[in-house]
Amino acid sequence: MAIMYVPSKEKRITRHNLKVELSTSYNRKSLPEPLEAEIGNIWMRRVTDNPTLWNGSKFRIVSVSDNSLDVTFNMGITSYRDFIGTNWSPEAKSLRQLGDHMYSDAQVVVHLSYE
Repeated sequence: MAIMYVPSKEKRITRHNLKVELSTSYNRKSLPEPLEAEIGNIWMRRVTDNPTLWNGSKFRIVSVSDNSLDVTFNMGITSYRDFIGTNWSPEAKSLRQLGDHMYSDAQVVVHLSYE
């Protein structure tokens, strides 16, 4: 896990200056169909091995913007299925490289997770 944001000691963050920007532009981007199918296959294998897994929505933190007044978490929506299918893929490194090539963002097709 990587630490995405640490406020300075001088900056006090309160509920009034903490913002969330939720946008579809921050959602995971799709891959070519064969890779999307493999994400589904990985998910199905995980569910077979652990039937208590279930798919559902989750937030995807993309970045944190800090200006003199506010701190903004830039977030999209993703799913547990996509998180497991990308991060548990034996090809996770290649997926990051593909995301960098296709979208100039290595994390756009895999998921950063801060839970």
